[in-house]
Amino acid sequence: MYIELAGLLEEFARKYHSTNHPELPVYSYGDLTAGGVNKDRELRDPVVYDDGTVYFGEWEKDHKSGKGVQVWTDYSVYEGNWKNDKAEGKGRIIHADGDIYEGDWKEDKADGQGVYKHSDGSRYEGSWKEDKQHGKGNF
Repeated sequence: MYIELAGLLEEFARKYHSTNHPELPVYSYGDLTAGGVNKDRELRDPVVYDDGTVYFGEWEKDHKSGKGVQVWTDYSVYEGNWKNDKAEGKGRIIHADGDIYEGDWKEDKADGQGVYKHSDGSRYEGSWKEDKQHGKGNF
């Protein structure tokens, strides 16, 4: 089941990206398993939550931890690192409207250095604190 559902999510992500963002790479089942899984983590069957959100990736005990991909019902996609069920470390979110944030995450929020690209072509590159532009940056 894991590989079958992971394959479907991978196919969806590739179609979405190829249509809306062909320049972006996409995580795949192979990316998640390349180099092995941290000994404290495990890959499990993808989880479909009550609201339709799907997560596949690494788990530590009963928490999303390590590399993973989450797809929401509006087709927004987060690809990157997780810790205790929250985006943490490096990652990228592609919103349903085409906006993209790629960079540092802390406690499910953009925090650190990152780039936000709006679907209209405008962008901000610089510092972030708790999901807000903070400090030095360039528009």
